[in-house]
Amino acid sequence: MEGSSISKSAKLFTNKISIDFADAESLPASFEAELSDDDITGEKELELKVVKFSSIDSVTVFIESSKGGDLSALSCIKFFGATVDGTNMNELKKSG
Repeated sequence: MEGSSISKSAKLFTNKISIDFADAESLPASFEAELSDDDITGEKELELKVVKFSSIDSVTVFIESSKGGDLSALSCIKFFGATVDGTNMNELKKSG
């Protein structure tokens, strides 16, 4: 990835379907991070607080700044999780 397009800081918002750049800059994020080189290469996992990431329908990613440029590139993002103990997956209904 080119040096000027490497993401420097990011925010994650939960259950915010329609937000714009002004909202992303002013609203409180569910998760914020200043990204290190290890974060960028994928050698390190960033842990999210379970309380803020349970019972969510959507995640909005806002790359706030880049190292050295106005453009940002994001090639991959992975979320890992598990179902809540006691949840009967057969009882869940599809929404939307």
